[in-house]
Amino acid sequence: MPFRRWISHLPDWIDLSPALLPGREHRLAEKPFDSLEPLVASLFKAIRPELDSPYALFGHSMGALVAFELARRLESGDSRQPSLLMVSARRAPRLPRLGPVVHRLTEEEFISHLRRVNGTAPTVLEQKELVDLLLPILRADFTLCETYIYREQRKLDCAIRAYGGLSDPYISELDLRSWRIHSNGDFRLSMLPGDHFFIESQRVELTSTIAAECANALALNAR
Repeated sequence: MPFRRWISHLPDWIDLSPALLPGREHRLAEKPFDSLEPLVASLFKAIRPELDSPYALFGHSMGALVAFELARRLESGDSRQPSLLMVSARRAPRLPRLGPVVHRLTEEEFISHLRRVNGTAPTVLEQKELVDLLLPILRADFTLCETYIYREQRKLDCAIRAYGGLSDPYISELDLRSWRIHSNGDFRLSMLPGDHFFIESQRVELTSTIAAECANALALNAR
């Protein structure tokens, strides 16, 4: 999981808690979620008992959508609300979905798409055993995103910070700026060098920015 590599770049006062979803690492044998609502319900149940101090949510690409709906769920109940929602490489949920319906592609077409988006190592896609293991998980991810239906609700109260790659061929700066419509709080956008997976190439700069934003949010909570 790439987020574990963030630990050495973040200050000690930030307790990083990556969400490991079914179908990943030691949860490989578990069926991955292919629908957003049960995934959010599962995450809500898991994290709710742990929310005894200020916290922020971060999600990249599909994870941004998950984090957004989780923030909505947390703000709609009696749980401690997030101080900050940080989203990365994802169009604002209210915007209509663009592009092909990837989860319905044939296996050959699906693998070709994975090669084009450059999110899976070519060496992995050349090994049939790994492909057979990986494809159902990735197809479930695409199904989750492509069958998501945005429903109008009250805006979030927490601030939103959006991050994007300057060379991302799929997500534009305008797509990211549109996240401001989802919050009554403060909004800020940071564009970094890199493509859709800039969170790896710009790990040091991104984690530094995130730490600063968390510090600001914590200071505001203390007032």
